[in-house]
Amino acid sequence: MATATREARVLERFAESPAGQALLDAQAAELVEERKGQAAEVAQLRADHLAELPRLTVSVEREKGKVEKAQKALETAREGYRVAYLAEAEARSSTDAKVGRLEGSLRETANPLIGEFVREMSRESDATRCSGSTDYPAINRRIVAITAAREEAELLTLEALTEDQVHERIEALARALPAVT
Repeated sequence: MATATREARVLERFAESPAGQALLDAQAAELVEERKGQAAEVAQLRADHLAELPRLTVSVEREKGKVEKAQKALETAREGYRVAYLAEAEARSSTDAKVGRLEGSLRETANPLIGEFVREMSRESDATRCSGSTDYPAINRRIVAITAAREEAELLTLEALTEDQVHERIEALARALPAVT
C-alpha cells in the first residue's frame, strides 16, 4: 500500500507541474475536438433525416392509403361472398326440402310392384349367398347384379310410369340377372 500511495503522490506532483498541466490540457482539447466531431455528425444526421422526411412521409401516406383501400375492398368482397354463400345455402335448402317432399310423395304413390321387387331382390341376394355353389365368381356377379337391379328398381319409384311400364321395367331387370350354376 505504501507503493500505491507513493505513486499517487508522484502523479499528483506531475499533474501540478507545467509538463503535466500541458499534457492534461492537450487531452482535454483532444476530447473537446472528438466531441465536436460527434456533435457535428449528429447534427448532419438530423439534417439529412429532416431533408428526407417529407418524401418518406408522402410515401408512407400513399402506401397507407393503398392498404386502407385494399382492406375496404376485402371487406366488400367478404360481404359479397357471405351474401352469395347464404343465398346459395338458402336455395339449396329450399330445393332439397321441396325435392324431399316431392320424392316422398312419389315413393308413397309408387306402384306396389316396385316395393315387392325390391324385397324379392333382398331375399334373392340372401338365397344366392346360401346357394351352396362353389362358383364364387358367378355368385359374386349375381349378387352385384341383384344389388344393381334393386337400386334401379328403387329409382323407378321416382318416375311417372304406367302400370305396364313398371311391369316391363321390372321384368327386364329380373331377366338381366345372371344365373349361378
